[in-house]
Formats: sequence, C-alpha cells, structure tokens
Amino acid sequence: MSRPGLEHPLILSYRFCRQRDRLAPPAQVAVDKVLIKLSGGSCKLKKLSAYPGLYEIRISPSLRLIIERPFANAGTIVRSVGPHGPILRRP
Repeated sequence: MSRPGLEHPLILSYRFCRQRDRLAPPAQVAVDKVLIKLSGGSCKLKKLSAYPGLYEIRISPSLRLIIERPFANAGTIVRSVGPHGPILRRP
C-alpha cells in the first residue's frame, strides 16, 4: 500500500494480510479505515514498552493493530492485527 503523495508509506506483512483475511467483514472494513488514517499520519499510537520500535493502534475495544517504525522516514511496517490479548503476547 505504498502510493505517492502519502505522508507515511505502509508495508503490509504477509502475517498481517493472513490475519486480516480471517477477520469478519465489518472488522476488515474497520482495519482498512485505520490503515487510511495511518497512511495520512493521523492515527493515535501507543508505544509498546516491552518491544522497542513497536506501536499499538486501537481499532475497536477488542481489536488491535501492531505496527513497526524502524526509522523516522523509512515508512511503517504493519505487522499484525487481532484480539487484544493474543496479539500483545506475540506482536
């Protein structure tokens, strides 16, 4: 999902794509909306203290998106998406 004109290009991991495809259709739509916000740079991130460089984004009360920002201007790697508990145990 790397398009010219975006502030933050997104790199979707294979793991994320598999997890997103397994979600219910309404959850997939919610994930897509968050990805659009993220690519525009207007998304609230929560830093994961146990994993340097990883951030959590809340999609719904029970659904989380894990991203990685290895460098300041390198873009964003979308690592995984899923329920709050399991996704934080293995981001």
